[in-house]
Amino acid sequence: MRRAEPDVPQRFPPPTWGGIGWGVDDQVGDQDVAVAFTLTIDELLRGTGGALRGAPGLREVAGVSIDSRTIEPGQVFFAIAGPRFDGHDFLAEAAAKGALAAVVHREPKAPPALPIVRVADTTRALGDLARHVRRAAGLPVVGITGSVGKTTTKEMTAALLATRGPVLKTEGNLNNAYGLPLTLLRLRPEHTAAVLELGMSAPGELLRWRPSTSSSSLLSTPSPRPRRRCWTGCPREGWRS
Repeated sequence: MRRAEPDVPQRFPPPTWGGIGWGVDDQVGDQDVAVAFTLTIDELLRGTGGALRGAPGLREVAGVSIDSRTIEPGQVFFAIAGPRFDGHDFLAEAAAKGALAAVVHREPKAPPALPIVRVADTTRALGDLARHVRRAAGLPVVGITGSVGKTTTKEMTAALLATRGPVLKTEGNLNNAYGLPLTLLRLRPEHTAAVLELGMSAPGELLRWRPSTSSSSLLSTPSPRPRRRCWTGCPREGWRS
């Protein structure tokens, strides 16, 4: 007899779901232990597998940005190539605003005014770096998905965890292929846990998010049956109401 699929919040056991990633599954221990972690140029190179050209003025990275309009001094600019804009066309603007370096997957049209990190694909490198940071930090991660109530559930979960220390959580609508790694890349040494909101809009999308965050727990708010196609490929064992 086929088991009925409940319309109540569900939980997948670790590590059946995770975050942004395109590589192999990431095995995280049952007892995640947060450690002090600071993103540096060296860690960025390890996480992306990129090759550095030029010498950054600082080794510590203040943050990561994919928008040359809002990048801040000391941040690393990832030149994402999208359907309407190509970040490779805005390297000069990022440099003028104080970017520490730029991550690119093709040669700039003009000699860059800042150090560059060459990778095979900047979008993939962004996810790979988020995965690297999540693994290095080793802190508990809660992923929250579903059709209704994600944000409220995220805020409540973060508030509960915050009683034990600072918590990183998804801000605004940063719950997609770019927002999720950008959120993880805001991890700081003082964070003791992370609560991530996961948007879903296509069949199998949750499985595609999998390796990087390697969440300790996945919670799903109620979802209509058609929306559950987004869980295609995710193991159903271990659901609990």
